[in-house]
Amino acid sequence: MAETIRRKIGFLSPVSTSSTHFDHFKAFIPGKVDVEFQGLELLRASLYDLKGKDEHIVKSAMEFTAKNGWQGVIVSGGPVEVLNPGLLDQLQAALPVPVTTALNAYKAAIKSYSANRMLLMTLFDEAINKLIRGHLANGGIEAISPPHTAHRYGDAAQLEPEDVYSLT
Repeated sequence: MAETIRRKIGFLSPVSTSSTHFDHFKAFIPGKVDVEFQGLELLRASLYDLKGKDEHIVKSAMEFTAKNGWQGVIVSGGPVEVLNPGLLDQLQAALPVPVTTALNAYKAAIKSYSANRMLLMTLFDEAINKLIRGHLANGGIEAISPPHTAHRYGDAAQLEPEDVYSLT
């Protein structure tokens, strides 16, 4: 009988990992994978608090990877990457394990369907959506998005399924 090889992946979030948001994500994790969620607590009053945090993110990723024996790292949040240009390259240079970011994963997912156009639905403001669209365009993906959909990023928790459908 073949031995089951487990993998230990680190998931770095710019916010606290105590959010119920992560409960939905956990249902998709394969049985052979242990995902350790680690919040970096970088978000205070605005998504723009994430700007210029690349050194802190890379340092934290290195420390958590060494301390916890992570065999791969995920850094979540599109705004994290667009507000810290070059973050993925910095992480890949600093870490001895595979690493991905939210936008890198978006690009890979869209490309896996041989698509080059997507609908970008976020509750980020237009300035951040513009940065995300530009980042995706640099990867050969045209992203279109509706006008600003909420007054505050945290308002997403208040949307009902019908609201999301209507926005789409």
